[in-house]
Amino acid sequence: MVRAGIVKDPGDWPESGYAEIIKGRQRYQLLDHGKLADLLDLPTPGDVRLARQRWVAESLEQNMLARDNCWSEGLAVGNADFVQGIKDDLGIKGLYRELRNSDQGCVLRERTRLDTAFCHQKAPSKASQKGFPG
Repeated sequence: MVRAGIVKDPGDWPESGYAEIIKGRQRYQLLDHGKLADLLDLPTPGDVRLARQRWVAESLEQNMLARDNCWSEGLAVGNADFVQGIKDDLGIKGLYRELRNSDQGCVLRERTRLDTAFCHQKAPSKASQKGFPG
């Protein structure tokens, strides 16, 4: 929302992951702050908060507002086991999503129009997914 000019500070957009890291949430928490600290090799969630504030402040000062598609277009980002688990949990909605691996980790993405335009497979019917003849 900073790039769109709606807010000047990403913490001012309450639905952002950044706002949750910085300000916290009492209900509907999306992040496991302790696990995030472990993954970033930081001692506490408070250290994550400080590091994230510093990273974002540096980006804003340098006017680095370019979108990173890896993070903004991914349905799930993480290690391969985590992302595969999210795909599996999506059930039928995960069938036509693709996992892409990179040096930064793994991302679950929607297929692009080109991917789906040339896909000649018939989608399974709801009945056949439940074990009934299609």
